Amino acid sequence: MEGRRLGWRELLAVVALMALTLAASRAGAAPFAFVGPRAVGMGGAGVAATEDAHAIYWNPAGLTLHDGLDIRLSGTVRAEVNPGLNEAVSQIKDALNSGDPPQVISDRIEQVLSQITANANAGTNGGGGLFVKANWGENAFGLSFYDVYNGTASLPIIDPEVLVVTGKVFNGSVVALNGLEARQIALSYARSFFEKTLSLGVTASALEGVAYIDRSFAQQGETGIQFSKNFSESRSAWDASVDAGATWNPTPWLRFAMVGKYLNRPTFDLFDVQDIQIDGTPPNLPPQVLDRIRQRLAQAEGKFQLAPQGRSSFAVFPLKGMTLTADIDVTPNSTFIKGVDSQIVSVGGEQLFFDQILATRLGVYYDFQLPGADPVPTIGLGVAYAGFSFDIAGAYDFDESAGGLAIGFGYAM
Repeated sequence: MEGRRLGWRELLAVVALMALTLAASRAGAAPFAFVGPRAVGMGGAGVAATEDAHAIYWNPAGLTLHDGLDIRLSGTVRAEVNPGLNEAVSQIKDALNSGDPPQVISDRIEQVLSQITANANAGTNGGGGLFVKANWGENAFGLSFYDVYNGTASLPIIDPEVLVVTGKVFNGSVVALNGLEARQIALSYARSFFEKTLSLGVTASALEGVAYIDRSFAQQGETGIQFSKNFSESRSAWDASVDAGATWNPTPWLRFAMVGKYLNRPTFDLFDVQDIQIDGTPPNLPPQVLDRIRQRLAQAEGKFQLAPQGRSSFAVFPLKGMTLTADIDVTPNSTFIKGVDSQIVSVGGEQLFFDQILATRLGVYYDFQLPGADPVPTIGLGVAYAGFSFDIAGAYDFDESAGGLAIGFGYAM
């Protein structure tokens, strides 16, 4: 149909968005976070399927797909432990609780620590806040106050030359705790074309980045393997952020979408390695050992930056009230952990019952770049009545190495 042809301006906008998305850098420290219980219940797939106010985060172009006022309040947390680190922690606990002589316990712990690689890690991310959107003809507007965070615990260095200091097992391992919050005040605008066949959207944010850092020696103490569990230092700074997205509905039952996030690379204050306090320094540790460890830490540190992220997606609507959808990160996203990337594929579906009063959701996500990761199943449930809604979703893999929880409330009219 002639009315569905795209003008050169719209084509240029779509091509520019694709170029920005596909050019996503591998530098930075932020896996793609899941926000909102509906997307979490569908395996973390939300770029093509999200039509409510959460589209401010997932894909601003989705704000045009459903008319009316929509308000969402939600929170999401997701965690993952590298199986190698998970197994090492279990072995250390078994050794400490074995009742064997101290020297035998020390030898077993030393053996476990010597086998852990620098990629052994655990992490958590997620986000939440208040999201509001409204439509005016072919235009949609969004306002949000939300926070996206990412944190990891890892072993950035292991120095096997140091074995025993003042009678305690110590192999020079330094545990790294890193955290980065992105507190955002976001404004979104989207416009649909050709009877909502094509939608384009942009989100601009004033973003406060709060970076946390802690470096602690790992050693055997009276309570087992000890290291500081509190971030000892933090810094914050403001920057701006720009996201852009597009949706294309070639037929009423099929939708393609993509989003580019943090396209201008928001960057925050960095820590000087020489200024970082290393907690739990063993008494009488030779100065040359500490200097060597600091030098190795300096080589392992990275920037606190939100590098561009790209996600592509499609959604299918084969039956009334049914949504089937899938997302994939276009390129790997670097993490705080040197040499470890994140690239997630998400697949899920939703079925509405009783005139959309009840929603059931199932899905799975898999980080195929993360060493040792397994597919993680998800499940979700939603109830809506008289414009009000409550949604809850969870994620859990049966190897006990990953899980998540999301809860949200909403009002639509």
